[in-house]
Amino acid sequence: MKKKFFVPAAIAAMMGVGAYFGHATATPDHESDLLLANAEALADDDEGFGSDRITCYTSSFRDNDSAYTDCASCTRIEGWIGVGSREFCTSVF
Repeated sequence: MKKKFFVPAAIAAMMGVGAYFGHATATPDHESDLLLANAEALADDDEGFGSDRITCYTSSFRDNDSAYTDCASCTRIEGWIGVGSREFCTSVF
């Protein structure tokens, strides 16, 4: 009788400990968002494949330490940071 009770109790205890440590070591949400953003950037990156597509932004705001490429003119703008829709333009050299 004791054996029939001990085995299920031991299994339940092991499952509880496993669930606790699995939850405690899970990746935080902000890390998974960062990994997803990096994966999207790599997927969109055509650099090194002979493409002249440049990532550009439709709007911006002032930030002295940044630069972005404006979609309307496809030129690099210093002292501003790109926000809004991310698109691609073709630079004319």
